[in-house]
Amino acid sequence: MTIDPRTLSPRDAYNLLVGAVVPRPIAFVTSMNDRNVVNAAPYSFFNALTGSPPLIMISVGRKKGQMKHTAENILRQKEFVVNLVTDELVHSMNISSADFPEGMSEIEQAKLTLVASTVVRTPRIETSKVNCECVLYKHLEIGTDPTDLIIGEVVQFHVKDEVYSNGAIDQAKLRPIARMGGNFYSRANDLFELGRYNYEKKK
Repeated sequence: MTIDPRTLSPRDAYNLLVGAVVPRPIAFVTSMNDRNVVNAAPYSFFNALTGSPPLIMISVGRKKGQMKHTAENILRQKEFVVNLVTDELVHSMNISSADFPEGMSEIEQAKLTLVASTVVRTPRIETSKVNCECVLYKHLEIGTDPTDLIIGEVVQFHVKDEVYSNGAIDQAKLRPIARMGGNFYSRANDLFELGRYNYEKKK
């Protein structure tokens, strides 16, 4: 099967893309508006970009041409927090993705507990095993819809003691949740270790 994306509707192209580019980590993003109201929303178009400085990116699609609260808040406040999703947060993450009526808090509906961050004003989600406090590094408007591509610089990491070992995150204990295509998710519970191939040693 060979498919020219130019022959597809945006939705059909999207479905192929999210079904092929898997698994994707989930950024459960907390942001805050100018009235100090906290918003929480999950995004799976998310990944790390560089280590120096530590940069991460999230892609926030617009709805009928309008920016989502997450993007609006980040552009106004210049900060946000990425909370990584593990089993403990799956249900709350799913609830927070709903389109609630104006004035209804997804924080309350999802029964999330927020705790203070240490560098940024935006609070983080206490249950998350890894929180990344971020300041806005760059914002790009991409695509034809368009979409808000947000790059954040991590200015503080918070890692639960039980998943931190020898300066790194213990992958077997982290057990992150990943986004697949459609309504599917996956758990990273089938790990294998493979050292990087060293050509010089083969000579």
